[in-house]
Amino acid sequence: HKTYERRWHQQSRDLKEAAAHSPEKLSARIFVGKFPCGLSYADRENEQNGDYKRLAFLPYDTLKLEIYGSPHRLIRAWIEADAATYQARIGELESVSACDQYVILGSKAGAQ
Repeated sequence: HKTYERRWHQQSRDLKEAAAHSPEKLSARIFVGKFPCGLSYADRENEQNGDYKRLAFLPYDTLKLEIYGSPHRLIRAWIEADAATYQARIGELESVSACDQYVILGSKAGAQ
């Protein structure tokens, strides 16, 4: 009986966690800032020093994802999946401003 009860409570927690971290909710929660040197990922639900809490950074030149701290595993997975769409485009041009400025994705990736 106690094993069943523990399993039920764990499944209930798992369902609540999945609902709180659905792709739609994560898309709304995670801010992705497009800056001249890379993408900055931040958590809109947590502040640090008066700004959204930084989660990760993806430099355009190396395409090496830098994760800050230990974000929740589902948040980390969302960030890694988003970053992978850029990492798959190595050698392509990416617009970084409304003024026709572009960078070559992964221009330094082979140099490391």
